[in-house]
Amino acid sequence: MAVLLQLGGYNDWSASIRSLANDFEYSPERARSDFLSLYGGMGSLNDLLIYINGKISIDENEEFDKIRSELYDDFKWINNIL
Repeated sequence: MAVLLQLGGYNDWSASIRSLANDFEYSPERARSDFLSLYGGMGSLNDLLIYINGKISIDENEEFDKIRSELYDDFKWINNIL
């Protein structure tokens, strides 16, 4: 996810995802909560589209959407069983 965000020019988002991945090792509950909070509101992770050279990139957006959805579903599932 971080690589795709960086490809699309979202360097701050990419850095945030990498930071959360690192945080997950030390504080998984907090990292899950922080990650899920990225999905809410205007300007959220849900609003991002990947553009490469000024054009929307279908393949990268499909991959990004798949990763974004899977991570959200997995973290929500984990939160529900804990």
